[in-house]
Amino acid sequence: GPSNGTAEIYVDVPPFTNYIMYTPNEDFSGTDSIYWTCSDGTTTVGPNQIQIVVAAINDPPVSYDVNVTTNEDECIEFTRSCTDVDNIQQEIVTTLFGPLTDNGDGTFTTDSGATISEMGCWDVGHCESWVYCPAPEWSGSEIIGYSCEDVGGFISSSSISFTVISVSDPPVGSDIAITVDENTTGNTINLECTDIDNEDSAIRYYMGAPQG
Repeated sequence: GPSNGTAEIYVDVPPFTNYIMYTPNEDFSGTDSIYWTCSDGTTTVGPNQIQIVVAAINDPPVSYDVNVTTNEDECIEFTRSCTDVDNIQQEIVTTLFGPLTDNGDGTFTTDSGATISEMGCWDVGHCESWVYCPAPEWSGSEIIGYSCEDVGGFISSSSISFTVISVSDPPVGSDIAITVDENTTGNTINLECTDIDNEDSAIRYYMGAPQG
């Protein structure tokens, strides 16, 4: 049989047709061969060779969904997920698309205010990784799209999902300086802490330096 495919012979197929059905292996291109013989019952002729040239065709790239998770106020690097049996990674052009704004300087801004910056690039448009920085104090989820295009113009598109986990921010207080008169009592010193994650009513106040 052939070295790079499968072959099956069909004999006496009406109207008296004899042929071989050849199927090349998946993604194989190059030269293959099949040998065959014929006989009248007394004499066998062969083997005869069939030379087969399997012409290469461009296979489209395949992209996959990407999931990215980070904490609030923390940047994270992420990488596209594209495969192509015909082209190396450097030949694949990746395009990020909405909902986001192309700032024209290698950075993008998402609807949430996050910034995406090009990271691993061989040339303009030929990037495989980026850095995602969520907007300050923002947490939640958002999705953008990306496409992978090979040198033959075939395109595959998928999504990139970002999840930003909320992190509790500590309350913020500051030193206080006041002046009171000698020998007075009942001097009121107002205390104030701010906390972007909690209502003022949730903040507790204590006197003294923290322990431990």
